[in-house]
Amino acid sequence: MNILLISDSLNRIGGNQRVTLSTIEALKEKNHIVCLCSLEKPDWELVEKIYGKVVTKPDLEKYIFKSRREITAYERMILPILFLKCRKWADLILDGFNLLTRTLAKEYICYVTAAGLLQQKHEKYDKGLWKIYITPLNAIDKLSIKTLNPQNIIANSNYTSMIVAKKFGSPAKVIHPPVKIEEFINSNRTKEDLVCCVGRFTKEKNYEAAIKAFKHVNNGKLVIMGGIISKGSKLYVEELKKLRDAMGLKGKVSFLINPPFEVIRDNLSRAKLYIHARKYEPFGISAVEAAASGCALIVHRSGGPYIDIVNYDRFGFSFESTNELSDNINKLLEDEELCSEYSKKAIERSKMFSEDIFKKKLQEVISDRFKKS
Repeated sequence: MNILLISDSLNRIGGNQRVTLSTIEALKEKNHIVCLCSLEKPDWELVEKIYGKVVTKPDLEKYIFKSRREITAYERMILPILFLKCRKWADLILDGFNLLTRTLAKEYICYVTAAGLLQQKHEKYDKGLWKIYITPLNAIDKLSIKTLNPQNIIANSNYTSMIVAKKFGSPAKVIHPPVKIEEFINSNRTKEDLVCCVGRFTKEKNYEAAIKAFKHVNNGKLVIMGGIISKGSKLYVEELKKLRDAMGLKGKVSFLINPPFEVIRDNLSRAKLYIHARKYEPFGISAVEAAASGCALIVHRSGGPYIDIVNYDRFGFSFESTNELSDNINKLLEDEELCSEYSKKAIERSKMFSEDIFKKKLQEVISDRFKKS
């Protein structure tokens, strides 16, 4: 079967990139012919450096830009141009939240990861030039939702599925994103009073909450690891460093910029705690990687990390205010038995989000789709 897989870019550190790579593997295992459509040409050497392994490549590649570049929200809208060239070739389209793809494709599956309008947008879009920038995109998103057949949606979390149910009257099938948990479980070692955050440096990640909380943390250090993907990312890192310095935390809070996979894994293996501060995160792959590494989890009380991963505080802790976050950090770092208990809970919980489970469920969905057609 010819399958067209649409993804903005693989040349980044992020959950969508992990999903795309595992999807290619899952499709190739079933002998499908895979064509990857992306905005920029995949730099496979960079991709393998980011993820620390040889990756499975697609059979065909289509892209618009030959070199790496910053990608804006409006540039993502031109990605379907490639789809127009390939739609007669493809038996099935696998895509995220894209209007033109769903309008023109005969057979498509929409794997909702970022969820477009289905998730709450960052508060920065409520004012000034950001509000002007986002208004046309919001209008397109609203039109996009109207064209969507909910039967073709796969949600990346129960949280996302609940929002789909509110919009369309019925929940979407859930396939959690893939996590190579074995790469993290096997790296466990002696834990230190180290707290980690992992993710791209964008304002939505809410790293300010972790830094402010550390003003009231008695012991331990915080390391924030992430990729810089744009000029905005660089400015955000500078803002975070200024906040850290203003709060007198230079000796307690550090940043690792564009770290390779081995460095991330090493820090998670030594860390006792992991903070996922983003509000209304659809899922949170990095939180699962941290859980597999034996980090006790503290997540914002919203979105997929809270509902799907820590399951309403059964497998970790949650917070809303920075005071609540600092209290949780102190509680876990100062109570070795409690921290060990939630470390073990985190490892067990991580096993339900394995890459093998993701592949099996995705392969079943595609097989069932074409049995019916």
